[in-house]
Amino acid sequence: MSVPVLPDALRDAYLRRLGVSQVTLDLAGLTALQRAHLHRVPFHNLALLINDRRPYRVPSLLEIADENTRGVGGTCHLTTPPFAALLRTLGFSVTLIAGAVRHPGDHLLALVQLDEGDFIVDVGNGQPYPRPFPLGETLCWSVLGWTFRWVGDALIRRLPDGRVRRVYGVDPRPRTWDSFADAIRAHHERPDFGPFLAALRAARITEDVMLTVRDATLTRYGAMGASPRPIESTTAARRVLTGLLQLDEKLVDDALAAQGRRRPDVFASAELAAPRVLVAVPTIGREAQVARMLESLERDRVASGLREDELEVVILENVASSATRGAPRRDAEHAFSVRRYAALDESLALERELGLLPEETAPLSIGAARHALLRVVTRTLAGRAGSWIVWMLDDDQHLAQLAQDEAGIRERAGVPLLAEVRRIWREHPDISIGLGTFCGDPPIPGFATWLGQLRDLQATLEAMSARAPDEPWPRPKNDWGIADYYYDHAGDVLETGRPYLYEATPGATVGRAFAELARAWPAVARGSHVTRPLVLQPPRPPRPSIARGGHVVFLDRDALFAAPYPVHRGADGVVTRRADSLAALLVDPSIWRCREFDLPVLHSRRPADGSSPMARAGCEDRELAAFVESQARGVAMARALQHDAPREVGAQLSRRRSLHLASFAQTRAA
Repeated sequence: MSVPVLPDALRDAYLRRLGVSQVTLDLAGLTALQRAHLHRVPFHNLALLINDRRPYRVPSLLEIADENTRGVGGTCHLTTPPFAALLRTLGFSVTLIAGAVRHPGDHLLALVQLDEGDFIVDVGNGQPYPRPFPLGETLCWSVLGWTFRWVGDALIRRLPDGRVRRVYGVDPRPRTWDSFADAIRAHHERPDFGPFLAALRAARITEDVMLTVRDATLTRYGAMGASPRPIESTTAARRVLTGLLQLDEKLVDDALAAQGRRRPDVFASAELAAPRVLVAVPTIGREAQVARMLESLERDRVASGLREDELEVVILENVASSATRGAPRRDAEHAFSVRRYAALDESLALERELGLLPEETAPLSIGAARHALLRVVTRTLAGRAGSWIVWMLDDDQHLAQLAQDEAGIRERAGVPLLAEVRRIWREHPDISIGLGTFCGDPPIPGFATWLGQLRDLQATLEAMSARAPDEPWPRPKNDWGIADYYYDHAGDVLETGRPYLYEATPGATVGRAFAELARAWPAVARGSHVTRPLVLQPPRPPRPSIARGGHVVFLDRDALFAAPYPVHRGADGVVTRRADSLAALLVDPSIWRCREFDLPVLHSRRPADGSSPMARAGCEDRELAAFVESQARGVAMARALQHDAPREVGAQLSRRRSLHLASFAQTRAA
């Protein structure tokens, strides 16, 4: 049987699956269709695993085309031939031809005749072929870290180690669909004929990244090369195949069951070297806090069992002048590598040309500093093989926690976090971005916590005034399990929440507790939490979140480029904040899954640390007003993006301003 013409309804459904509305019968039109097919119809061998070597009935091309309208996909016989039928239906001159990978005729392709020449089409080999191959001519290309050369009638791939491998050759003589029946059955029934009965194979190709599964390894190919991840269980494999590769759930379940019967230990074979960790930190000159972070990293490195060469740190000095300007330097006093770079040395011309960033001088805005830091990370990892985790932290954090127990609230380093990020990398191959959690001062503007703490102060002073100074100050019964208990704008925290009494040193008298409170209270103005610090919470499973701040773990290299950090400067000169929130909302969750994990670091605000105008002596009202407005505009942009209503930024901003004004009025009244 020759290539059939599809019924109109099937043709239209196929085009909808590909996201194509207009077609031109030339090389440009053919290329657009091929790219769309690669991106919308996946490659996998699930049906072959499910068949489990039993006698196989070869379906008709109409049956297969109908499945592809639902995005089922499969190996070459389930992808390229029905695509050829679509091409013929659209008016292309097309025939089926044979390729030879291991045996003559074991790979199915299509030959399309155009005014520009004859071209080979292949959408069924699980590799990135974004354009047709010109028969009898030469074509070279690189995409997503894969390098190919088409030579007349053969496809050659250059491997990452420099070796060259022939992928297949083609026989351009026309073939019928029925003539491939023996080869198709051999693929389904004979383990010695091809690779598809031996192990799991699947691939998903997008513009930005290619995802492949081979046995117990998921590999992501992106702008910075390959990122392999182990798949250590059937549960993890199911998450990868159905979530990331978007394969049919029933097919996945049936294929994993069939593979489990043949190879019950397949996922126990996942063996990849543990990833190294690159910690990336922007600093606005808070050297004492940077030193504290580096000390905590060394303690955690030892507790987590990492060798000295398995941890590196890069520091971006986001200051107006830097000793590292023009000459990055290495800090030699640490067991692990620490390199410093000047933000002023990082060209952000491309980001500004794209409208992502305004013109600025150092210190850069948060979003611009993220882009500059990303450039430093890119250079650091360029050309370096192996798996890497990139952990971005802010300079006012360190690896410790605040724990609340019978002894009160105290700092401890009880969770080896470097070991934890490695565990997440290993056990959650479907997740590319991990959002961390915080103890201590919440990573939000201080003015959003003043009112609640003023209520706490009032309740605490009333309780103290009812006792003699030498009486014991009782342990407060504060509820640390309420979500967002620290945030004035969260739900009904202020309306119905009970005030939190100040938790003094265990055993303190009322007089001593009052003295501690009096010493600590001025820090509230700069965003510190005197009455409601974030404390270590019971473990929770990974959960969706967009609460992205300066604590994020990139588990795959390509995830570094999942989204930009937009910043806008208004006509009044106010530069928006919350670029991290915008980035979290711009990530395509179908490619880069993002989850919040229990990775608690201690966030501490110090006097004059630059975190807020209120932290600086001599703060003027206009400075605080601009700071609040920059937050409001950033949040309004994020809310509009979150609700997929970009034109509602103005309405969101009005609501946010009203919220802030009401909060400040209540604060003044308090």
